[in-house]
Amino acid sequence: MRGYDVNKVQIPGTKIKPTRPLLDTLTQELLQRLQGELRNPLPLDSLCQGTLLSRAQYCIDIAERGYRDARLVPTGRMTTVDIAHWTAAIAREEGADDHSKGTRACSSGR
Repeated sequence: MRGYDVNKVQIPGTKIKPTRPLLDTLTQELLQRLQGELRNPLPLDSLCQGTLLSRAQYCIDIAERGYRDARLVPTGRMTTVDIAHWTAAIAREEGADDHSKGTRACSSGR
């Protein structure tokens, strides 16, 4: 980004043209964030926090896509038994005859 022309830069959706000092400041901040991420990379396992919001919507991510459930200890406070019980209620609430959706969908143990 060092070779940018400040006269050609525009903030999308506005008519504001940022000044060179502003662009330099933003560039430095982004570089510092990148360096921080490189020093402290995210864990290789993928954590699905969607299960904290919806017990049903993100089950496919846990069961089939290899994500780790944020509700599980040590990230959360639930055990695999707790999650299986909580998820089984999905099928009961929907009145489904097939309870396999509710009992196994979010209980991969990840």
